[in-house]
Amino acid sequence: MGGYRVSSRSFRRFLVRTRRIRSRSPVDPQGYRERAIVQLTELADAAHSRAISKYLPVADRQRWSKIATSVHQTANSILKSYDSHAINEKLEELTGRVEELMAEAEESGEQD
Repeated sequence: MGGYRVSSRSFRRFLVRTRRIRSRSPVDPQGYRERAIVQLTELADAAHSRAISKYLPVADRQRWSKIATSVHQTANSILKSYDSHAINEKLEELTGRVEELMAEAEESGEQD
């Protein structure tokens, strides 16, 4: 199925998107929460599509699956939380998890 491999650039772009969500300052906690959920849903969809891609190696699909799971868990936690501080903590945890998975990909020699 071709030589297509996920690049660490894909992980970095995904990480930038998670950081962007986290960096937005909440003025209206409910509005912030709703926007975060919409954006996290988009991220989860992007990760899911990579996780099921027949063009990616199994190890990459597994990493994207783990990211999709983490994003869904974060979104679920935010749905249960009304505290913007707690939301930011969960988004920070997600960013850390994506960074860990990106480091794993780079360590296994999957460079751009």
